[in-house]
Amino acid sequence: CIDVSVNVSIGNNYGSLVNTSMRRIDQTESECLSQFAVAPLDTGVVNFLRQKSPSMLSELTKSSESKAFKNYELSKQDCTTKTVKYEYALSLDLSDENISGATDLTNVEDCSESKTHTRQNTLEVTGISWGSSGVLLAATFGKIGCDWASTSSDGVFAVWDLSARIFRPDRPVYRIRHNSSLTCVAAHPEYPSVFGSGSSCGEVLLYDLTEENPAVGCSKFDGYIHKEMIVAVVWSYCIRERNWQLCSMSKDGKIMFWNRKNDFKYPLRGIDLVGDEKDRIGLVG
Repeated sequence: CIDVSVNVSIGNNYGSLVNTSMRRIDQTESECLSQFAVAPLDTGVVNFLRQKSPSMLSELTKSSESKAFKNYELSKQDCTTKTVKYEYALSLDLSDENISGATDLTNVEDCSESKTHTRQNTLEVTGISWGSSGVLLAATFGKIGCDWASTSSDGVFAVWDLSARIFRPDRPVYRIRHNSSLTCVAAHPEYPSVFGSGSSCGEVLLYDLTEENPAVGCSKFDGYIHKEMIVAVVWSYCIRERNWQLCSMSKDGKIMFWNRKNDFKYPLRGIDLVGDEKDRIGLVG
């Protein structure tokens, strides 16, 4: 189980908060390549932070140094102990030739080519996520620490159904092979059968277990899309469009948003956190 977090540090120069490197990727493929919009500097936000941050930091410091709870002792009601029952140890036989492939959706030549990958029991669990129904558990398998330049093994996306009439911990109901290591997985907050994932090659993938071929989407390997390993995927609700979008984060410093309307051919928009000083562009839309 991997705990992935993204930390953004803001210095004392509050102006840098607004000038943090961001780049927008527009809604159409052609616009993604040619058009960027520059966000105006919001002086109101800067002035607000300059005025309020010192007092806020002062209160936080007082709270951390407070001795109000120094001699506080938990009551018996606070010390209630709940027993956690061990149920299953889920496993996957990676040498099973019945694992279905998803190479028809893969567009990354650097990762696939015509190489023969041997699926050995050496892959590691890189991510787990419970479906919204509480009975489906998805897991991704890959090589921790590998990237697109050193990928030497397949990845596997697997799902166990704990409500199945005949449940076997060593036999997931879905096993889908990918020709590069998978690095993370996130279940859709509303649809139990939908999962998003990422690969060591920078691909963003979508699975829908209600489809005949569950691997329904895979991003292209293109210059303006992720170029390095995906470290996390998260579902984010867009109030303006009233739908859920898959947010992907990569080691290349980009954050991108996707939905199923275009089969993940290109992102809806994105943010570049590591652009040059002169190219720092605000998020629009």
